[in-house]
Amino acid sequence: MLDYEDHEVTNNPKSVENSIHEAADIGIAAKQTNNFSSNLSRCHPKNLFQTKRQALECAVFSVMVLSLFLAIIVPMIVYSFVDNQINSQVVVDSPNAPSYDTWQTNANNDDVTINYDLYYFDLQNEDAVLQGAQPIVTEVGPYAFREYYNKFDISWTDDGDTVTYNTQRYYVFDPENTDPGLSLSDKITLPYPSVIGFEYLISTIPEFATQAVDVLVDQKIHAKYDAIEKNLTQYYIDAGNNTPEKNLIIALNNTINSIFKRIFVFENYSQPADLVLKLLLCNISSGMSPFWQTDPVSAWFGWLNDPLLLEVQKVIDQLQIPVAWTSAVPGASVNWTSEADTRRRRAPDTMKTGKKNKKQVAETVLYTNMDSYWTCINPMAKQNTSLYVEGSEFPACPLFQPSWSPTEAKDNGYVQPFDTDYANRVEGSNADMFGRPVTSEKLQVFVSDIYRSCYLLHTDNVEWNGVNLRRYELQDKDLANATVNPNNEQYYSFGHNGVENATKAANIPVFISFPHFYGADKELVAAVKGLKPKKEEHFTYLDIEPQTGLLARASKKLQINYLMESKTLPQASPDAVVFANSVCANITSIIIKINKYRPKNKKIPLPSCNLTSLETLLTCAKTPSKWTFQNDKVYFPYGWANEAVVLPDSDADDLKNSLYAADDFADGFQFWCVLIAVVSLVVLVVLQAEDALHQLSGLRISGWSQSMSSFGSGNNNPNPNLLNNHSSKSNKGWGTEPLLSPTTTPFNNNNSINQGQQPQWTSPLGPSQKSGFSFSS
Repeated sequence: MLDYEDHEVTNNPKSVENSIHEAADIGIAAKQTNNFSSNLSRCHPKNLFQTKRQALECAVFSVMVLSLFLAIIVPMIVYSFVDNQINSQVVVDSPNAPSYDTWQTNANNDDVTINYDLYYFDLQNEDAVLQGAQPIVTEVGPYAFREYYNKFDISWTDDGDTVTYNTQRYYVFDPENTDPGLSLSDKITLPYPSVIGFEYLISTIPEFATQAVDVLVDQKIHAKYDAIEKNLTQYYIDAGNNTPEKNLIIALNNTINSIFKRIFVFENYSQPADLVLKLLLCNISSGMSPFWQTDPVSAWFGWLNDPLLLEVQKVIDQLQIPVAWTSAVPGASVNWTSEADTRRRRAPDTMKTGKKNKKQVAETVLYTNMDSYWTCINPMAKQNTSLYVEGSEFPACPLFQPSWSPTEAKDNGYVQPFDTDYANRVEGSNADMFGRPVTSEKLQVFVSDIYRSCYLLHTDNVEWNGVNLRRYELQDKDLANATVNPNNEQYYSFGHNGVENATKAANIPVFISFPHFYGADKELVAAVKGLKPKKEEHFTYLDIEPQTGLLARASKKLQINYLMESKTLPQASPDAVVFANSVCANITSIIIKINKYRPKNKKIPLPSCNLTSLETLLTCAKTPSKWTFQNDKVYFPYGWANEAVVLPDSDADDLKNSLYAADDFADGFQFWCVLIAVVSLVVLVVLQAEDALHQLSGLRISGWSQSMSSFGSGNNNPNPNLLNNHSSKSNKGWGTEPLLSPTTTPFNNNNSINQGQQPQWTSPLGPSQKSGFSFSS
């Protein structure tokens, strides 16, 4: 190839022979320039480069191609290696998996710390609230606990892609993180779920209300009346022919009937369930109120031997009804006491491990044997009483079986919380881990606390000790009412925005919201004094590392609320006891008169006039029991829990030193390879530009040669025939073709004119008029 610096241009006139020789050199250069692309395509060790310049260009081109190749291949290898390492840590397909110990339990290590903080709304003005005043509450908490999990009965199927296990979750009090001055012995005034949901509770026993009224009224009132009537009849017989005595006995009977008549009227005009509730409330310490005082552990995790339900048990015992009854009240969360207790009360879960598809890590297949959700509302429906001790343990529905029909599920005490199959579906991650990479704007999770699957929305990108995380939150539309979001009709959301109706799921009028009604209708907040919703304190979020699907930080905050409505329980006349006592005094006077006619051994005993058992009944019946809430009803905040997990900073450091370091290496390597490729491209462009300049120089030389040819055609031309066209086409010398013919190449490799051959010439631009170097080769 002709180098630009090697070619000297002169303006001195040349002889025809010198012009032809120089034209021959330019022809060689043009040919080599036109063939540059093909020369680069022949950059192979077997080929010999004609010049060092060509070798240089081929080398630069090879560097560029190699850099681009490495920029693609090396990161792919690194990412594949990293992906395999993540799989080995995330996928738990056997007890030998590296993360098995942490996945199985957090009780033996500090790898996963779960804080469980409880807050309650302590009512300050109970009496005023029952008379229509605005409730005033004070938030007390946190009562801090540590949450532990223990997976057991673990088995894998499908070559480790599916795992089935049960989980014991339990809570240990953490006094160090509990608010100063609080203890587990505190008494907090809260809504009394057994009273609020009494009608729901007794509905689980067929005809219970009517039978209960029968036992309470007939056995305590009618039985007493029958006994008195029997005695009076005997007294009348004993009187024989003594007319004055008989008349006195008749007067006594009429007097006694007057008081029982009032009691019977009270009984007949009362709703059975309300009457039973009032009579039961008279026998418990909390009195005639839908509020009570309890401790912070029982309030959230449930309690045994509920006072009201124990009174119901007494009624059932008196009736000798062949039904099982429990005085246990389950809590918002379950504190499983042992593996055996868990196994008795809870069916196992089935999950995907992600071994075959990394998008399916921790994806729910069955939750407690269910692919459609059911809740246990009547554990005594088919309870085997030999499996637990009433008063010491919580009962449970029989473990759910996937083969059950809906009718069989209901017969075993279960009910579906919502109206449609879609609303009751069990789908999505259990929120412990997520399929990866996490790039979607929405993630489906199953949240057992709210009895449903829902989609979390990506709302922000945050940082955790130098690690980038994607933040997801519950969507506002999921807690909107059916007016705002018609799809929520299937969730029975016909009330306020910001609360979920869990009445059917819990068999009690309970609603779930964010703490302090954050994000709910303002009316709910305004109805109760003492609520202060704040996003930074009361919203729920999950922060996920996108490459691993690791849940790095999370805070699930949910509040329990009870719908409390105005209610009036049956009430006897306030003067019932006074009237009864006056009647009793009259009875005493009559009996004294009767005894004047009776033998000493047959005298009628005088009543004490405290009416014995009737006194208590009448006192209860006359007790005022009207609950008048502001605006006739209030969504009363009960308490809320903050379940939070934050992985230690050392985990973030491990990610940065392994995963991020590998990514940084791959990204850096790719950057430098691309940079080298770009520099190589620039070098090639510069070299090609120089080649183009050389070609331009060749055109200038060709133009001078043509000028010399024109000059030589005059009289001074020593050989005028050389540049003239021959008239004979058969002449073997110079033919009629012009000197610069575009169709022939007359020169050999040593740049000398072939003797005895017709001289030919190729244009420097080549046949296609294309200059430059083609990257497509």
